[in-house]
Amino acid sequence: MENVPQIRSIFCVRANAALPAADRYGNMRPRNQALTERILNRFGCAGSKTGARDSLQLVKTIMLPCQAHEGRFVVKVQSIKPRAELFPHGADIGVRGLGPTRATAFEQAGLALMMAVTKPSRVAPQTAVEIQCEAPNDAVLLMDWLNALIYEMSVRQLLFGRFAVVIDGERLIGQAWGEPVNRSRHTPAVEPKGATLTLLKVETRRDGTWVAQCVVDV
Repeated sequence: MENVPQIRSIFCVRANAALPAADRYGNMRPRNQALTERILNRFGCAGSKTGARDSLQLVKTIMLPCQAHEGRFVVKVQSIKPRAELFPHGADIGVRGLGPTRATAFEQAGLALMMAVTKPSRVAPQTAVEIQCEAPNDAVLLMDWLNALIYEMSVRQLLFGRFAVVIDGERLIGQAWGEPVNRSRHTPAVEPKGATLTLLKVETRRDGTWVAQCVVDV
């Protein structure tokens, strides 16, 4: 997690001549296609509907008139550090993933699930397992992702320490790397039984951070 590069940049893009006046003061709306594409091209995300959605949250753009260059805008890109969290919920455990994109938040939610069991740093990435899920919305997709991880842990007797997720519309393709459970070395604290609907949500905060969380039955 410490090696994830942080995006920190300020750059200018030339405004489209047809850009509505109302949008010259901070509102980047879908109809500003030319300007939106310029920003997405800057991050190599143009041409992907999913990429566009996540990238607009990633950059969390603050568009201000640039006084030195009429007709230009300054776009400030804020850095959002991925992280995994646990939160208490009665006899169960809440898992929460945060990141600059939806996929990153899902990866961190998987890491939080492992944090409930053991220290992920103790788990060697010896075996890779592919997981595919499809769901009608982000919240159900998160629950399916976590339950798929719990299923693989149970059936294969594995613990995971690293995750990679790609989300394309309603479909998730993920990879989890781990190794067989070693009780003396991993000292598992709990055995997750399933992700639940309790406090289940996938959303973005005002600063552009994606949050993916739910309560896990243990």
